This record gives sequence, C-alpha cells and structure tokens, in this order.
Amino acid sequence: MVASEFDIMHDDASLFRELLVYEHWYIGFSGGLDSTALLFACAEFLSHQTDTAIPSLTAIHINHQIDSASDKWQAHCEAFCAKLGIAFITQKITVEAANKGLEAGAREGRYKAFEELISSADSHSSVLLLGHHGDDQAETLLLRLMRGSGLRGAAGIPRSRSLGDSGIDLLRPLLTQPKSKLQQYVIEHDLEYLDDPSNQNLRFDRNYMRHKILPSLISRWPKAVEVLTRFVEHLRAELELLDDLAAIDLSSAARSEHPYGESISLILCGQLTVRRRSNLLRYWLLKNGLQMPSTALMSQINGLITTSSVDGHIEIAHCKLCIYRNRLYLIKSHQLTQLAQCLEAKYDWSLTKPLAAVELSRLTAFYSSSRSNLLIEGDYWVSNRAHSSKVRYKGINRSLKNIFQEHGVPIWLRDSYPIVYSTDRIAAIPGILVADDFVSPDGYLLSWSW
Repeated sequence: MVASEFDIMHDDASLFRELLVYEHWYIGFSGGLDSTALLFACAEFLSHQTDTAIPSLTAIHINHQIDSASDKWQAHCEAFCAKLGIAFITQKITVEAANKGLEAGAREGRYKAFEELISSADSHSSVLLLGHHGDDQAETLLLRLMRGSGLRGAAGIPRSRSLGDSGIDLLRPLLTQPKSKLQQYVIEHDLEYLDDPSNQNLRFDRNYMRHKILPSLISRWPKAVEVLTRFVEHLRAELELLDDLAAIDLSSAARSEHPYGESISLILCGQLTVRRRSNLLRYWLLKNGLQMPSTALMSQINGLITTSSVDGHIEIAHCKLCIYRNRLYLIKSHQLTQLAQCLEAKYDWSLTKPLAAVELSRLTAFYSSSRSNLLIEGDYWVSNRAHSSKVRYKGINRSLKNIFQEHGVPIWLRDSYPIVYSTDRIAAIPGILVADDFVSPDGYLLSWSW
C-alpha cells in the first residue's frame, strides 16, 4: 500500500506515544469517520510496539436507540472490530432529552455510560480516547462566539479532562488535526465508516456551521481550521494564567478547614476589582463542580456580595449561595435537606461504632486522654436540637442559639446540626463542647463536618 501523505501512525506517532503510560485504552467508537480513524490508528500503532507491556485496546459503542438504524450501526461497529481483532463493548441507553434537547441528552447519557462501563471493567490506569478533530474545535469556537460566550466558553473542547467523578482520564489526541486529513487517512487505508444522515440536517446549528459556514471560510482561507484551533490553544494558555491568579486569591479567601461548608471571605472579595472578583468566583464555582455561570448570574452574585444581605440567597442548580458573617457560603441544598430529614429520627450511638445513617458518616469519635472537651464513655443517641434548647456548660445553663452564634454556625445549618443526647439531656455538641456532667479526662473527642 502506498503511504498516505498524512499517516497518523508514522507522522504523528507522538500523539499516541504519550499514552503508553496507560495500561488500558478505551476508544469511544460510533463507527463514524473520526472514531474509525482513531481506532484503526491506535490498533496500528500498538501493533508496531515491541515493549512487553503493551496497553490493551477496547472499543466502546453506545447505542442511543434514537434512530431506526441504531442497531445496524451497532452491528457494523462490532463487525469492524471483529475483523481487526479488537475487543468490543456495547451498551444501549435511553436518552433523556427533556429540558436539555436531544443532542445534549444523548451526549450526557453517552458519557455516563462510558464512565460506568470503564469503571466496572477496570478503571485502574485506563484512558478514554475520543476522535474529536480540528474541525470540531473550529465549529465549537464559532458556535460559542455566536452565542456570546466568554473566554472559557470560547476555549472550546478541552484536549483532556476527567471522566465524571471516576478519576479516569479522557483525552482527544486528534483535536489539532483537520478533518480533511482524517478523510485522507481512511481512504488510503480503505476503511469503511458510517455517515449519520442527521448530520446533513441544516436545522441544527452545528450542521449549518459544518456545511455552510466553515467550508466558506476554508475556501477563502485554506488554513482556517489550523488558525482557529491555534487560537483556542493560545486562549487556553491565557485561561491557565487566569486560573493561577484565581487560585492565589482563593488561597487567601477560603478556609483551610470548612466544617460548615465551602465559603470565601467577602472582606477579601471587596478588596478585589470587579473583574478579578468575578474571575475568583467563576473559578471557585467550577472547582466545586458547578457549570460556568452566565454573565447575568455573575451580575446577581456580585449584587448579593455588594449588599451583604443575610436574608438574600441565589439558587444555582442544586446549590445555594448565602451570606453569613462576611463569608459567602456554597450550600448543597439536597445534602442539607437529606441531613435535616435524617436527624428527625433518633440514632443510638455507643461511640465505638459508626452511626447507621449514611448522612452522619462524618460524625466521628476518637478515644483520647489528657485532653479537654472529651466525652465520657457511654450509650447515647443522636438527633437535632428539637429535643432540648439548653445545655449546662462551665457551670452555666446555655442556650443552643447562643452557642451556635458564638461558634459561627450558619443559621441554615442549625436545625441540621447533630446533637448527642443522654436520656433527655444534651451530652455534647460535636466539634464545639461537652456538657459538664459528661466531660472526662479520658474519653472521646467528637468531630463533625458538613
């Protein structure tokens, strides 16, 4: 066979050589041009390796079941892999399109399936490789610019990231390569691939960009894809600098320990310019697993910070932003609700064994001696503050409200704070105090974080 002008395996072996640190390569294989080129190139590359520890190669096909030909596509992918002797895994999913659209629902379901399949197989030293190429990157950049995205949105498709919460790496080794080179590659190697008819439907923005806008740019500027992908790389380098700056600000604004939830100092935020503060807030929210906030949402957050309203809050997905004592807290609402519902019951606790409730897994007791604030050994029960409003501490009957105020427990957390009881009396408030009648020089140190 005559060598192609562009051969991934020979001309761009560095794309794959850096992946040899992984023991298992999983390829997201739809059967289309991109993933076909990637899968075949990976197989060819690995077949020429002489090292004894050669990574395993497995293709994963997700059947979305949204097209009448979905099962035929699955059969094609399975036959393609069988012909090349490549391990093949497939899974059918049901696409949840409500409130997000078919494309977004399919993408979300696909990535979730990838994560589950790889984790259940062997996530140790595994990597998921996807076939996104330079044209995909250029299309994404142009589409997001048309939607008014900021810098981070315009930075397009990341070359690497983690796959959900699994810790598995996701990489796109062909992201800087134009689609035309992949087309040339599959022709030279006589590879059969699928072409989804829906990719021709110009009602979809991406298809319109792909078939109408990008070809016009390339006809006028032949290097358009390379230039646009280079711009994205430059932009990502600038974003790294912004993230470095935000990390410095966060190290000053955040607490090293946060038993009452993630929070940042409003005093420090007030010392920053609006743009630098917005950069910090975006970084902080992303770091805590939230999506990039819109310009409108950032305006609301800055408004909340400026007014420092104790009663005010902002809903973000499954979280809330609230202010207490010059700090902005990020509250995971569903976790707080689950904890509150859990503490409506009473849980027996002997201190030496974990509590039965998963929501109380962070309530711990460690035996110690010659320390203050230790709880004497005994049988107790745990619930919320509804069963008593007073505790005797240092010879004085104190109200829980005043104790919570003194120790900076935010208002929204007080009804969900676990209290340790003995019969009908408060014996301890974990992380805060042990009542006079239950304190001992040899006993248990209680701690709790939320």
